[in-house]
Amino acid sequence: MASLAHVSELALPQRTLAVTEELRSLAHLVEEACTCKTRISFSFAQALQIAVDVRTLEEVHMVEATLPRLAGGVFRDISRAAIPNHAFLKRVTATVNR
Repeated sequence: MASLAHVSELALPQRTLAVTEELRSLAHLVEEACTCKTRISFSFAQALQIAVDVRTLEEVHMVEATLPRLAGGVFRDISRAAIPNHAFLKRVTATVNR
């Protein structure tokens, strides 16, 4: 086992909250525009995705109609899906074009 006496601490870069603030801003924008109760999350796999979970089909339609009009069209490729293990929730997803 190597001696730990020769290991120096790595300097941690100063944390920037730019990404966190941007995601928080986008979530707040969607929450304010949607009059229904929503649960918002983000994921990243090839592109940034937003997921908006709602309870009723009417709310799905409202979210689908609202997202394209927000922030100059930042949300695109809007689709809907069921949420595994959550029979009473519906999900609207969109790619975030930022």
